[in-house]
Amino acid sequence: MNKKIVEIIPVLGLPEFKKNDDLLKILEDALNINKLNLVEGDVLIITQKIISKIEDMIVDLKDIDINKLLENESTQILENVEKQSSQEQNMDLYVQMQE
Repeated sequence: MNKKIVEIIPVLGLPEFKKNDDLLKILEDALNINKLNLVEGDVLIITQKIISKIEDMIVDLKDIDINKLLENESTQILENVEKQSSQEQNMDLYVQMQE
C-alpha cells in the first residue's frame, strides 16, 4: 500500500508584517533560520492577512462604514470581471481571425 503523508511544519520566527515588506526575502530568511528547504511538491501557505498587511489593505472596522466598503470592493471585482471578459472576447476574436 502506497501511503501519502501530509506533514505541517510551521515557519517560526516570522516578524509582524507591515506595508511594503519583502515577503520573499523574509520567508527565505525564516526558512534558512529554521533549517527548512522547500522541495518540488511542497506547499507553502501564506495567509491573506499577511498579504493584506504588506499591501496596506488592513482597515479598522470601527472606523469605516462596512456597507460602503463592501460596495466599493464589489464594484472593483465586477469591473475586473468585465475587463477580463472583454479581454477574453478580444482574444477569441483574434484566434478566429487567425484560423
